[in-house]
Amino acid sequence: MPERGNANTMTIKSALTKAAQKLESFDSAQLDADILLAFVLNKSKEFLYTHPEVKLNWIQKIRFFYLISRRSKNWPIAYLTGQKEFYGRNFYVNKNVLIPRPLTEELIAKALANIKPGDTICDLGTGSGCIIITIIKELQKQNYDLSDFKFYAVDISPKALQVAKKNAYFHGVDQYIEFLQGDLLKPLQGLKIDLILANLPYLDTNDLNEPSIKKEPKLALVGTYDKFFQQVAQLNPQPIVIYEDKTGINIKTSSV
Repeated sequence: MPERGNANTMTIKSALTKAAQKLESFDSAQLDADILLAFVLNKSKEFLYTHPEVKLNWIQKIRFFYLISRRSKNWPIAYLTGQKEFYGRNFYVNKNVLIPRPLTEELIAKALANIKPGDTICDLGTGSGCIIITIIKELQKQNYDLSDFKFYAVDISPKALQVAKKNAYFHGVDQYIEFLQGDLLKPLQGLKIDLILANLPYLDTNDLNEPSIKKEPKLALVGTYDKFFQQVAQLNPQPIVIYEDKTGINIKTSSV
């Protein structure tokens, strides 16, 4: 069978040019086009610029411009490629979880500075699982005995927990984490928790008009910290709480 689309042959260079024009309303138009074409071709971005003459086959062309069309409707790049880098590792993401932010990497550093052998650690609102998984991987790098710890990942969304479990399996740490579905600290009742890591929803409804987050799950965006702190105040002894909100990464080491 002859190759389809010969009359409309498109090179990498011409595909990127056309895609950037379709995304001209985005400040990141060229970068977005580069990332999506590299993803479709399963090549590096460097490959695109060192081989601009390479021709796309008709399947690659259709797939690429389908993704460009979705990007033009404000779909995040991470949802289109199904992956996002966090702390130097790739994580699977989809529309059921919040996309990991660079700021959240600061939470990891603060957590590692406060962890002690024997701690029970809870990742509340785990989403993709990137926080608890990264903590475990970093502890492994530091040669900690992971059997000295207990790790919990909690989320109210069963679909988010499915994503977290997939990432934990991919990174080879699923055997260390107990995944619990429920509202905030309720699934942990009766447990002594030493460290809570919380990247909970902290936006208000007015913030949801921001185009960059319109496609992300509302359940993971709109604030629940007041309820969370009320629950933490009832814990005895009080855990260390490291959390992210509008002001950045914060630590509470006593009564909240």
